[in-house]
Amino acid sequence: MYRCGGTGFIADRPGTCPSYTDGVINNKWALPSGNPGIIYLDASGNDTYHNSQESVRVETVKTIEKLKQMYPNSTIVLGGILSKEQPHHARRHVYNEAARTAATQTGVLFLDTRGWLTTYRLYPYMADDLHLKDQDQWRLADPFKNALKNLLATQTSTKKS
Repeated sequence: MYRCGGTGFIADRPGTCPSYTDGVINNKWALPSGNPGIIYLDASGNDTYHNSQESVRVETVKTIEKLKQMYPNSTIVLGGILSKEQPHHARRHVYNEAARTAATQTGVLFLDTRGWLTTYRLYPYMADDLHLKDQDQWRLADPFKNALKNLLATQTSTKKS
């Protein structure tokens, strides 16, 4: 698992953490060999600050296509941008839809996390307006597990049809 705050498909932290695209396409990350069962990528709110929806979508597609080439037998899931159902999170919702479009375009699964901070009543556990406190990350474990399980089940039933 790779985790480095402040990054996204375009957003990076120079000298510390490359963008997802740079990490995958330019081999800045030491990715595993073999065939991981599932590859999970999160769309990033960090990309919403200085990048157009189209540029984020293009980089997302490039990164996913490279992962599909590297791991042809793996299931790839693109997660949406975690957000609140409040007007000041509207930009995150728009970019969430750009991520959904990238997932559709590349044929990978999309796990929509729009509004989860509201749905699961997580406001008291927020470090700021966007992030859960580190010690409260676990509060999304069950919702994530259940959503991922349901999403993967739809893929399995589609493959059987």
